[in-house]
Amino acid sequence: MSRFFVTSRIVAAVLVSLVVSGSVLSQTAPVVGIRRTHPNVHVLDGARIVVAPGRVIERGRIVVRGARIAAVGADVVVPDGASVHDVSGLEVWPAFLEPWLGSDPAALKREPPPAEQHVHGHSVQDVPKADPHDHPSGGAHWNARIHPEHVALDDGMPNESRLAELRGAGFAIARLVPSSGILRGRASIITLANAPVANEPGAPVDLGTRIVRAEDVQCAAFERGSGRESYPNSLMGVIALCRQSFYDARWYREAMALHARDGRIARPVLDASLGALGDVAMGKSRIAFEVRSDEDALRVLKLKDEFDLDIELRGSGTEYRHARSFLGVPLIVPLRDIDAPAVSTEAEARAVSLRELLTHRHAPQNAARLAAIGVEFSLSSCLLDGPKDFREQLAKAIRAGLSENDALAATTIRPAALLGLADRTGTIEAGKAANFVVVDGSLLDPGAAIRTTWIEGIEHAVAPVDTDLEGRWQFEIGGFGTYVVEFSKEKPVARDEKESVPGPVLEATFEASLRQEQEGDDLRAIVAARRIASRIELSLRGDKLRDGVGVLRISGTVDGDRIDGHGHELGTELSFAWTAKRLEEDEKSRDDDETAPPSKLELERAIALPEGAYSRSMLPPQKSVLVRNATLWLNDEVVQGNDLLVMDGKIAAIGESLAAPDGALVIDGTSKHVTCGLIDAHSHTAIAGGVNESTLAVTSEVRIEDAIDPTDIGIYRELAGGLTVSH
Repeated sequence: MSRFFVTSRIVAAVLVSLVVSGSVLSQTAPVVGIRRTHPNVHVLDGARIVVAPGRVIERGRIVVRGARIAAVGADVVVPDGASVHDVSGLEVWPAFLEPWLGSDPAALKREPPPAEQHVHGHSVQDVPKADPHDHPSGGAHWNARIHPEHVALDDGMPNESRLAELRGAGFAIARLVPSSGILRGRASIITLANAPVANEPGAPVDLGTRIVRAEDVQCAAFERGSGRESYPNSLMGVIALCRQSFYDARWYREAMALHARDGRIARPVLDASLGALGDVAMGKSRIAFEVRSDEDALRVLKLKDEFDLDIELRGSGTEYRHARSFLGVPLIVPLRDIDAPAVSTEAEARAVSLRELLTHRHAPQNAARLAAIGVEFSLSSCLLDGPKDFREQLAKAIRAGLSENDALAATTIRPAALLGLADRTGTIEAGKAANFVVVDGSLLDPGAAIRTTWIEGIEHAVAPVDTDLEGRWQFEIGGFGTYVVEFSKEKPVARDEKESVPGPVLEATFEASLRQEQEGDDLRAIVAARRIASRIELSLRGDKLRDGVGVLRISGTVDGDRIDGHGHELGTELSFAWTAKRLEEDEKSRDDDETAPPSKLELERAIALPEGAYSRSMLPPQKSVLVRNATLWLNDEVVQGNDLLVMDGKIAAIGESLAAPDGALVIDGTSKHVTCGLIDAHSHTAIAGGVNESTLAVTSEVRIEDAIDPTDIGIYRELAGGLTVSH
């Protein structure tokens, strides 16, 4: 046999082994001891399967082989040797994708992760504790807030508690974005799977198995970063620094190309920041801007036009105000829980503006209004207190007019497409990653418990939801009678951070009242009340229930809307059983809380701007104006008893007895004076984010036009005072 033939067979064998091993997540850390493995084939049998928006299998099977879905359907055959999961009566939905998960650069300053962890192919022992952007050195940008060479994974993986919260809300994949600076660096895409288990105690754990894409889009924001420099301290300065950086990156790219073509031309000093920003500045690579207001979103669109950028927007939750401006723009819409303005006292009511009231009314309709006019978007939990609130706010958006299909699309297939993962995840189809959620009902119903979240073929059990006792319960206490007990909102018992367990509150105390009737007086019988997991314990003054009885201790297990338990009197042999059931809300009050969703016509209707007082949904028709018999103050003389005709915004004629055009507004100017409009030669009105860039003596790079605030009420008031032009 020839040496060539033997070598070819060896190479072929190696290639086959690589193909086979490609079905599992690759691991770069060395294996210590025996490699841990998981069952490779799973079958979820009997569930209602929501394949994608608008596509449902009422009762079917999902076959998972490795990290991928092998088959989905009603008549799928169960493979030999498969681990079968009976999910009859449950529903399986595509897992959510989080398109905007902020990194935590401060975590590196607090304490380094355990030495046995590896991130992004490097031991975390190599990661500095201090913010690496505080002191830009060789190859970095001169301003500490410009660091496009940075990667979100440089800030470390999200901690296990945060990942558990996301999985518990139904998320499987997230885009991790850097959260400090102006031009912040590249995002990374990760799965939210549990940390891999070490093969042996003390063996290294390679967190790189979570990484889907180490370097994704560039990220930016109109805000100061984490460095110590003061420049820029204004919105206009931030935008100027962005613009200058784009121009510099273009210059750097062109200068490097010139040097490559002709070695006699000096090469510019190597600059990692400008090099990393080159493709973005040339419109060849995407940059995602995080904005805090709808006006800032419009400023980003202006930058897009100036530099021909490929942009993506992470909005503020009030995009409905300028909805049509976002047609065709890759958009991430954060769900928000906007509190109702406080109006319980006259003083509070007076302090609330119409803008606040209208925002509270319209913000829940944000997603519905965007969808109604054809804006495509992905939804995010980034502005909520935590992922646990995401499904509740998603349900509110649906009640406000967003269709269920649009809601599911905005949390699955659209973010998958946005992240470039449409062929990998977002639906439950053969060939795609096994990323789905097993739910006790609809995933869009926040009351339906998530049983498990599957990520890349691995099942992750979800901790049970918090046991919610708040409200009124009917207690049947054996030998004592029937009472109404009202539990207040729980107060979680503080635990040491190192001992905390991700998920729901395990231990809490609360206040409670006990009455013989629903509207009766509190007997003040309950001395103490607490809950540990699903078990409740109460201490009662027995003499408030029956004469001659001492302190009663009762405990029971909470099961949904029912509690069963036992009790006893301290120091005696008296014992008894007791039960409780939650009292239903009054049907009328529940109906009153339900408001009909807005009609499609209402959702398509443009919002009057600026939202609040003096707003308009469109510019008013501009009529011709004739002022009769007024005193006119011209530049060189004052004339009395003359007419002034304005047409199409310009003075058309001055004279006596002028004819009024059809439809003109005629104003009697008798005893009135008409002057030129006033001009303010130095105004700070209507400037957003700081009226000056005050950090430098010379700031000729800034432009006021970048920071104009068209919603400033000062414009209206100055116009009413006769001012027509400001400089």
